[in-house]
Amino acid sequence: MKTQFLLTALLIALGRPSPAADPTQPKTTLTIVGEDFHINGQPTYAGREWQGHRVEGLLLHSRMVQATFVDLNPETAKRWAYPDIDKWMRSAT
Repeated sequence: MKTQFLLTALLIALGRPSPAADPTQPKTTLTIVGEDFHINGQPTYAGREWQGHRVEGLLLHSRMVQATFVDLNPETAKRWAYPDIDKWMRSAT
């Protein structure tokens, strides 16, 4: 539930035009389809993979945002596991 809230907040923040935005210019849209991110109706990194891992629909280089949250739910914490140590590292606080 927290993830959905955070993603909604991200979409709202990204969807706001800057004060200098030109209304005649095309707008970029970011949507979530299932668990995939789409930009202008297309999945990010369409058809691509990295070292055998599917990257289509991901937002690469966003790990720093995820790392600021602690997921205490054992059912979902495994989603954030680092591939090299197979667990989610969290602070002791």
